[in-house]
Amino acid sequence: MPIGFILLPYLITKKKSLLSESVETSFNIKSMILLAVSLFLADLLFFKTGESFNQLIIATSEEFLFRYLVYNILRHSMTKWQSIVINSLLFALVLHLNYDVVDNLLLRFPLALLFSYLSQRFGLQYAIASHWLYNLTVIKFGF
Repeated sequence: MPIGFILLPYLITKKKSLLSESVETSFNIKSMILLAVSLFLADLLFFKTGESFNQLIIATSEEFLFRYLVYNILRHSMTKWQSIVINSLLFALVLHLNYDVVDNLLLRFPLALLFSYLSQRFGLQYAIASHWLYNLTVIKFGF
């Protein structure tokens, strides 16, 4: 997943110069480490899914692809809010194509908007952590 969702898309966008001139999405490694430790502990003590590492990889890969790469590519020709809405629709309807369209529009689209907001307002690490926490919650409680 990291190769297909992070490495290859990143290399292609760099080679083709698809990223906007000023990348708007920040990332703070110290905050990410603190969030990761907190979520690993939450899974160990509360969720008890045994899926922390897998969900970290999934959340990181999906958030990097959509909240960083796709968003910044869209910013070439769209406003911030247009980019967020289109990005969120792509996340909900294309990435999660194997789920019901209504579920995607009612659940995943609003979540994608939230993840986009967190990424733009606080940094990509908060979108990753929120996505990771959501995935652990779904595994634990089976939504």
